[in-house]
Amino acid sequence: MLNEILIITGVVSLISAVIAGTVLARRITRPLVKTMEATKEIADGNYRIRFESSTGMKELSELTRSVNHMAQSLDEQEKLRRISGLVADMESLRQLEDEKMVLEKEPLNLLEIAGAVKQSFEREASERGLEMVVLGEAAVISGDRKRLHQAVYNLVSNAVKYTGDRGKVTITVRRTEQGASISVEDSGIGIVESELPFIFERFYRTDSSRSRKTGGSGIGLTIVKAIVKAHNGNIEVTSRQGKGSCFTVTLPEECREAGGK
Repeated sequence: MLNEILIITGVVSLISAVIAGTVLARRITRPLVKTMEATKEIADGNYRIRFESSTGMKELSELTRSVNHMAQSLDEQEKLRRISGLVADMESLRQLEDEKMVLEKEPLNLLEIAGAVKQSFEREASERGLEMVVLGEAAVISGDRKRLHQAVYNLVSNAVKYTGDRGKVTITVRRTEQGASISVEDSGIGIVESELPFIFERFYRTDSSRSRKTGGSGIGLTIVKAIVKAHNGNIEVTSRQGKGSCFTVTLPEECREAGGK
């Protein structure tokens, strides 16, 4: 009889311990899972995420507060970064639109600029599995190296932003009868045809295909157009929604003799 009582007591104690352990484990693992999900969201750029955890455990509560504090700090830094970028872009646009501004022209090779811009994005492209290619031939024109680099950089930056992982961005340089052209083509999300006439307007963003989550000041293409116009050039865009876009800049080749053939 005593043995039976001891056995029953042991079984009941074991079951109680298992139940208590399961409940305690859930109280611990749930906030840990939430923390892991939150940190993943933060790593993906969602700095506005916050979560609450009431486990009654000091260590887990401290962990929750630390993660929320980190997310808040990153969110504030991101806002400051976008504001700083906007101020810099607006100043750049102001200078470009100033009729008294003088371009610092020199003989330069568009193919070299294309290669330099491509190199700036190689790390991101490698991380995302993007294929980036520079094609074409040497094309020497007379232009402002800093400004034209900025224009090509902005176009490639857009192409990279709006192209999914393992997509493709192609930069092509060609000599033309009138001068030279440089095209930036991507396999990204494309632009709705009805919105194409407005994409060079300052602060314009398409609703369906170009989200504020991608960052940027909203005047990148406005700056590109201003730079091209200052060089007496032209910019055109073709795009198919869901298939990608192609921006082509055509520039007059004013100093073919200086650069050679």
